[in-house]
Amino acid sequence: MDIAADNMLAAALSSLGAGRLGEAEALCRPILARYPQHVGALHCMAQAAFRAGRPGEAVPLLRRAVKAQRGDAGLLANLGIVLRAAGKLDEAVKVYRQALSEAPEAGEIWFNLGNALREGGHDGEAEAAYRRALASGNCRFDGAGVHANLGLLLEARGSLIAAAAAHRQAIRRMPDMPEYHYNLGNALRANLDLDEAVLAYGEALRLRPNYPEARLNQSLAFLLQGDFARGLAGYEARLLTSEVQQRGFAQPLWRGEPLLGRTLLLHAEQGLGDTIQFLRYLPLLSARAGSLVVEVDPALHRLAARKIAQDGLSRVRLVNSGDPLSAFDVHIPFMSLPHAFGFDLREIPGPVPYLAADPAAVESWSHRLGADHGLRIGLVWAGNTAHRNDHNRSIKPRALLPLLEAKAAGALRFFSLQVGARARDIKIFPRETITDLSPFLHDFDDTAAAICALDRVICVDTSVAHLAGALGRPVDLLLPYNPDWRWLLDRTDSPWYPTARLHRQAAPGDWAGVVAALVRELKDSVAR
Repeated sequence: MDIAADNMLAAALSSLGAGRLGEAEALCRPILARYPQHVGALHCMAQAAFRAGRPGEAVPLLRRAVKAQRGDAGLLANLGIVLRAAGKLDEAVKVYRQALSEAPEAGEIWFNLGNALREGGHDGEAEAAYRRALASGNCRFDGAGVHANLGLLLEARGSLIAAAAAHRQAIRRMPDMPEYHYNLGNALRANLDLDEAVLAYGEALRLRPNYPEARLNQSLAFLLQGDFARGLAGYEARLLTSEVQQRGFAQPLWRGEPLLGRTLLLHAEQGLGDTIQFLRYLPLLSARAGSLVVEVDPALHRLAARKIAQDGLSRVRLVNSGDPLSAFDVHIPFMSLPHAFGFDLREIPGPVPYLAADPAAVESWSHRLGADHGLRIGLVWAGNTAHRNDHNRSIKPRALLPLLEAKAAGALRFFSLQVGARARDIKIFPRETITDLSPFLHDFDDTAAAICALDRVICVDTSVAHLAGALGRPVDLLLPYNPDWRWLLDRTDSPWYPTARLHRQAAPGDWAGVVAALVRELKDSVAR
């Protein structure tokens, strides 16, 4: 090795440390041109490429370094990091395990292995790796990051008390990290320890006042408790997060001030059920605005058009999401309407039913379903997989088998209202226990007519629940232990939908108890 190469590497490392990544790479190239297996230059150039957001280029450089200096746990660990960043999780796990064979007590490598395993969906192995990292007593941040990620993993697996304990350990080691208080708040809220969750979010906000995710999730705790004043105000923070699509309108957000003849755009924001729930505000909005442009998903167009026509809202123009928008002066998303109007649980606008199905279509469905025998029950077991809480709110079809088996106990007939990819899950149920209606449900107007031809609907917290409620049809809503804020706590009825009955998990993940209680109620209904 020559002195010039050593000096050039020292300069490259100095540039790397100062963040001059291109300069560091440029200094490494002549070294590697002369010494292709120069470990220091390979490692430096790989680090520069990785920090510049090009992990794919860092991988072959580190592979060469590992080959040139076999048995180096640090090089292997860094190769694992760039492999993981490049999306090569299986290879990253393999390399981390090689590194640990050289340095079995390296807590940071166990931590990184746990992260790769967790990202790859190997939760059990990830938990074991995190615990081994903590047992080593030799990982970065005094274990704070390990405790934090372990807490996130435990929460995802439903171990909420253990998750909160892990987050508290992370906070004890790094009390000034706002993310750790936020994580604790999420675990506490999931376990319905709402007062403590509010305090945890408050601490996150004290440390980082501009923390919209903490503001949003704190608002959800307030809303579940029925504190709508603080809850709805904080819920506006969702507009600053990835929770909603950023529309980037130049026009201002309407916050309830007098409209003075201006044109208001009411636009779709989150789920289809949200739009259905707050279509009830259309008459109030139409009365205030000079004119109203309402944007809805195409699947809701016919249903919304019928409401506009039946309510005689002549100054309302309906458009589909994605269509060009006409001129407007101010805008508001559907979910901001309760805050803008000033919400009172005792005076929810829009007497139920506030939506209606096509009478001719209902009659057609009644003939198709047959009214000569049996209580006709619609069934929905899953919502949109993109929903952030879908893993809690949707039910695996197998858990509903006792419900369909109750068919033998009396005159019950089941019809699937499930649409989309999860409609195929109907194959889980025994043949002839349920009739698949999905081929005939092309939009929510079709679904509304089908619901009106049924005697009741049983479904999870998805758009069909809102649709049945808005139509004034009997609906049994199956709720997870930590429900959406709209369903509040400790009640079997809904102020939004008088015809809804709420069936809640007694413990996280306990769908068996919910289904068993519903089976007993169905048998009693048949007996009566």
